[in-house]
Amino acid sequence: MENIDEHNGVFYPHKFYKAYGYNENYDKDLKKYDEWIDKCHHLLKEATKAVNWFADEVRENINPMFFTEQGKFLISEGPFSDMSFRTSLLEFTELEKEAYLNPKIS
Repeated sequence: MENIDEHNGVFYPHKFYKAYGYNENYDKDLKKYDEWIDKCHHLLKEATKAVNWFADEVRENINPMFFTEQGKFLISEGPFSDMSFRTSLLEFTELEKEAYLNPKIS
């Protein structure tokens, strides 16, 4: 949350590398920002996969009506360079689930 701006309940990334005018560390800060945003996107996608898996398991094992009206959790991204937005349904593959259920101990 340290690099987030909130407006009316919506979170936006704070572009700290260019937020305050001239920045003598621009390249370094831009690299740090890009790494942070990539990590955020990765974690958001993994969390979406996890919550979809959780909902599937609850429907299968506890309550078949759990979250059925809303359905699956989706991710919307954009705008892209063509000004489009894309919505994706993300779910773990069976191999990914197996890796979580049976982690190899090093």
